[in-house]
Amino acid sequence: MQSQEIGKRVILRFEGSMMYVVHAGLLVKTLPAPIPHQRRARLTGARVSTTPVPPPSQPRRAIRRFGAGGTFVVARQKLRPGLAHAGKTVTVVIEETCFRVLDCEVEISTHLRKGDPVTRYRADAR
Repeated sequence: MQSQEIGKRVILRFEGSMMYVVHAGLLVKTLPAPIPHQRRARLTGARVSTTPVPPPSQPRRAIRRFGAGGTFVVARQKLRPGLAHAGKTVTVVIEETCFRVLDCEVEISTHLRKGDPVTRYRADAR
């Protein structure tokens, strides 16, 4: 889940073998259901849903400027799309498994995410 949902009430929706996490009317995360189908009816406060699964929330974005070496850092991970883009300002889409680097909505590169989930979305200028 994303850091803005920590400590807030979310809706867990079970359908088949999947569990959907819903916050503020938007789908935040999809996970395998940890509770067997037979035990779900006995959950406290459980009820049958009458609405469809909501649309997914938009992925987080960060704006970064390439350094002279064609690199920049997002979520403590150094990305190297290349020297051809040195000095450009780009948008980085932060997804669950990768970073997508966009220049005016044109994808420049994709980088696999390493390490812990992204929990801080606001960076301080140094």
